[in-house]
Amino acid sequence: MKKLLLSLSLLLALTFSANAQSIKRPNPNHHHHQHMVYSRPAPHRHVQHIPDYVGDVRLHIMGSIGDGDLIQMFHHYNPDMFMLGGMLEYQAGSAVALGLGAEFYGSYCGWNLPYPELNYYTYSLPVYGNLRLMIPSGEVRPFIEGRIGYAIPLSSAFSYHYNTNLQAAGLYTGAGVGFIVGQSSFSFGVNVTDLYDMGNTTPGNNRQAWDYFNDYYFRYSYAFGL
Repeated sequence: MKKLLLSLSLLLALTFSANAQSIKRPNPNHHHHQHMVYSRPAPHRHVQHIPDYVGDVRLHIMGSIGDGDLIQMFHHYNPDMFMLGGMLEYQAGSAVALGLGAEFYGSYCGWNLPYPELNYYTYSLPVYGNLRLMIPSGEVRPFIEGRIGYAIPLSSAFSYHYNTNLQAAGLYTGAGVGFIVGQSSFSFGVNVTDLYDMGNTTPGNNRQAWDYFNDYYFRYSYAFGL
């Protein structure tokens, strides 16, 4: 009986020893791959304007208001001038754009009247070429521009101040400075248009070059890509 118990004890010991050796022990030379989660800092959201590509064509819809007297610009009942029109612009270089535009242009001749009268605006249609020089890229892009063209007369208006009919027509020039934000442009400048004395007769008779309109303006323009 003792021999049987001794044999069973020896068998159990051998079995336990074999099971212990079969357990996989960690290898100190083995590098375990662990899944690490790294948290990146939130990126700085900097909206960078994509530069205009050479060859781009844009359609500008624009409007302007202004006054012939820079100091008195906000003291009048109505603006001395207003413009509404459009311009096709071609990106000729990274910083150079060429445009061809036309605008409906109203210039006020009813000086010394106590209230605004649309009948005292002389209307014309300036058709012009435009040159714009701009910073190629950036969120806010400053620019300078110049225009030259011809103002087609549409109507004349009587001026009580000069006691004659006046008409804006002939040479049209302009220059301004501003900045571009996205598709919008904001600018300030001056327009100069030839002014004709029509006399107190029917418009078109006895017309003679007399003076010029100079109008300081604020302009807003929105560009559509074509």
